[in-house]
Amino acid sequence: MSKVDIFRREKGLTLIEVLIAVVITLIGSLAGYAFLASVRGTVAGNSALVQSQQEARITVERMAREIRESNRDKVWPNPMPAGGARYIVFFTPRDKERSFVVDETVHYGRPEWQRTVAYALGDNHTLYRYQIYNLPNGPEPDMDRLFSTQPEVVSRNVEHFLFTRTDDLLTISIRMFSDKGDKIGNVAPSYANFDTTIKLRN
Repeated sequence: MSKVDIFRREKGLTLIEVLIAVVITLIGSLAGYAFLASVRGTVAGNSALVQSQQEARITVERMAREIRESNRDKVWPNPMPAGGARYIVFFTPRDKERSFVVDETVHYGRPEWQRTVAYALGDNHTLYRYQIYNLPNGPEPDMDRLFSTQPEVVSRNVEHFLFTRTDDLLTISIRMFSDKGDKIGNVAPSYANFDTTIKLRN
């Protein structure tokens, strides 16, 4: 073997070969990162969707539980407009101690209305709950007093909120969203719909 052959064997990779190896490595790294980013985005989206579904279910169940303790003549608007209403007002027999109060004299066993409750969708996708105690003697709720009170924020992620009514059946429809992005900038919103129908008491 000549000295020229030994020199050629020991000189190593050429610049072009190094550049090709670097490009291949870079492409592989970028593909791997893109795959991981896609997986993380999918996981984050699924987590946000589950959270939205859970919040929608809890919100509707809370409203339904309170409305079931009212009756058909103590729910407003009554009748509801065509297409439904974005708010609801109703009387409830629960007092400040959350005890269910009934009439034990003239109308024995009937509910004694203790407070007015309202759920309404406000600005910026915020769902509010209002309530007042010591109801007036009249048959209608005191709307001005009710909606002038400090409301409780039920949820800040409500895109759609509607009540529809057919006779004694009241349907609550809510659409929640979550726009929480993951750590790599994916911010596509996730949506969750939840509907329930309850029968109003006579």
